[in-house]
Amino acid sequence: MDPFQGSVADTPKSAFFLVFGGDCSDCSIERVDAYLGLLGRSAHPVFLVTQAPLKVATSQRFSQKGVKSVLLDESGALHRAYRAVFTPRVYLVDPWNRVRWIQRQPHLEAEDLPREASE
Repeated sequence: MDPFQGSVADTPKSAFFLVFGGDCSDCSIERVDAYLGLLGRSAHPVFLVTQAPLKVATSQRFSQKGVKSVLLDESGALHRAYRAVFTPRVYLVDPWNRVRWIQRQPHLEAEDLPREASE
């Protein structure tokens, strides 16, 4: 079951996107790139959570794709805590760690994003 989802309508501007990228293997890295392209238009900062080893994660140059920071989750603990059952998966989280929006389906399109996030 997904974490409880609050309201997007009153999401503070200090909210941020978490993109769970799994192990950033060749099969998922293209989708991560596509998601980062969609989220790069948002006013909310984007953080990538990856299970990839440090060497792989740092070789991808995510900062050039609008990622504020890359969080290493080699053990998968964050992926499990947020129930990132498919990757990449996107969450909009407020500063109090409350999930405001969750990507519900494995494929993300611009029209799937919360309205205020895509403006």
